[in-house]
Amino acid sequence: MLTDGDVLVVDGCGDRSRALWGAIMSKAALGLGVRGIVVDGMIRDKGEIKELSFPAFALGANPSTPYNKVQGRIGGQIVVGGVEVNHGDTVVGDDDGVIVMPKESKEDIFARARTRHALEAEIVAGLDRGEPLSSLLQILHRGSK
Repeated sequence: MLTDGDVLVVDGCGDRSRALWGAIMSKAALGLGVRGIVVDGMIRDKGEIKELSFPAFALGANPSTPYNKVQGRIGGQIVVGGVEVNHGDTVVGDDDGVIVMPKESKEDIFARARTRHALEAEIVAGLDRGEPLSSLLQILHRGSK
């Protein structure tokens, strides 16, 4: 079953012919403590879902009625957008997209992300001082050692 804090990841096989998720299911998921959804397929009711503050990532939107005749399973391995996702992996999304961190690699990935963020902050500080980007890009090489 879903537990408080879970992110639901749905393998919709990339189907764009109809929505697999909408506002009603988002409201129900929120009630279960689900933190968001990633759908390898289409969703609908994007405005209503946004008003619910329920993060929903999908290939796009399709106004068709969500197809609810398909039963899924929870906790198994799936492939979404060519990426393997397993129960317990960490899924993070923002305006740039979604990443999946295997549970055994999560701490290493977070450490590398913090390093990259710090290096990029140095570049931004240099730009604020008026330094040219071409001279600041070498900062990124420090993070690849």
